[in-house]
Amino acid sequence: MNILKITILSCITALSLVSCTRHSEDKKMKHNNEDILKIEQLRVDALLNNDIETLTKIMHPDAVHISSNGSRKTTSEWLEGRKNSTVPFETFTLNDDQTIRFYKNMAFVDGSYTNSRRIKDSVAPLKHARYTRVYKKVPKQPEPTRKGNRYKWQLITHQATEIQ
Repeated sequence: MNILKITILSCITALSLVSCTRHSEDKKMKHNNEDILKIEQLRVDALLNNDIETLTKIMHPDAVHISSNGSRKTTSEWLEGRKNSTVPFETFTLNDDQTIRFYKNMAFVDGSYTNSRRIKDSVAPLKHARYTRVYKKVPKQPEPTRKGNRYKWQLITHQATEIQ
């Protein structure tokens, strides 16, 4: 009977320690507005340069991208569209009205932007839009090491609405 009690107490203690370790891991997951502002600018730079490699790293494989024209695309569909785009961005500017809110391992960003595209030999009129993007903090792959930042932010939802 004593062996059974000791075994049960050992299991309960082990489970408690695992729970505490996971909880402390979550507390170590610090959130920083600067990290989000950097990834937002990195995304804009990648759009301007049609840098598919960087856009692939930023977007979560299960992301949903809803453009200002209302089209809804998965990550693979959107990236394929960027690869084959014949209408590159001429300008793309994030305005200074961004707000960033964190909830657990998610960052919610909203703001507005202006952009224009090159169509043949002319530049299309400037477009103004409001957007919401959601980023999720995910473990880096391959298996993260104990040194340095073990997490990265990935875009899981983008939705834009053109301002008329």
